[in-house]
Amino acid sequence: MSIANSVATAIPSAISQVQSALNAAATAISKAIKELIPKNCLLGTKQFCVGFTYNITCNNLPLTLSNIVLEEVKSFLRDQLNNL
Repeated sequence: MSIANSVATAIPSAISQVQSALNAAATAISKAIKELIPKNCLLGTKQFCVGFTYNITCNNLPLTLSNIVLEEVKSFLRDQLNNL
């Protein structure tokens, strides 16, 4: 019976560790996604600016769309298109 007791004790502990790891991964992914989403956009007479969590990127007008898209987003989209 000691083996059965050991297994019964180990399973909940293992499940708890897996749940903790999944929660940590979900938090990290959520934070990374939030950093890629613009917080605000400003259109002036000479520049277009996009504000993110940790920086503001401004480009002169006329605007080229590829200049305002973050490299991480471009890379993600490129990978997705290649998979198709």
